[in-house]
Amino acid sequence: MKIVCFDLDNTLVDSVKAHTKAYNRALNSFGLESKTEKYMFGKLGRPKEELIKLLAPKSSKKVKDEIKKLHDRYLAGGYFKYAKKLKSSLEILKYLKKKKYKIAITSNCSRNNIYVLLNGAGISKRYFDLLIGNNDVKRSKPYPDEILKVGKFFKKKPDFVVGDSIYDITAGKKAKVKIIAVTTGYYKEKELKRYKPDYIVKNLNELKRIL
Repeated sequence: MKIVCFDLDNTLVDSVKAHTKAYNRALNSFGLESKTEKYMFGKLGRPKEELIKLLAPKSSKKVKDEIKKLHDRYLAGGYFKYAKKLKSSLEILKYLKKKKYKIAITSNCSRNNIYVLLNGAGISKRYFDLLIGNNDVKRSKPYPDEILKVGKFFKKKPDFVVGDSIYDITAGKKAKVKIIAVTTGYYKEKELKRYKPDYIVKNLNELKRIL
């Protein structure tokens, strides 16, 4: 049995527009300034609390917590429809299922957000054997808790972690799992190399030659 852990945002799904709309509506409800998709593209993937601190740095903890809740509500309420599957995502998932791989998602989104974004992108949850969100662990990426939980579930350490960000690489290294970095997100190849993943690919279809 081989196990692959996929990140979600900017790895399997282009969710920038969906998250931006949901966050902006939440921010605007407190009179806070909207953010551009370009700005959000560079911020997604990090821990949720860290992201909200960047979006509303002067707000109280109570307001920050409410922004988080409202974002999730608005995302599930309709903005998830702006999510799109990234090139080759369905192809590689079908390939891995055919090869009898166990496939997990390890994401800094909540588990419910994972469900709705997959739905919006037109990716069936049947491709996945396990979904781990930030609300399933005490510490989200860059900590290894999500990956370690996958290993505990299957009673075997995952073979690969696939993700677009330095947070995925750091978490994979801490979990002592091989890392495949993909350049479909904010981080370019040069910056990803600095964190020394085992492989770097330009799109998910290239995973076939590695896996």
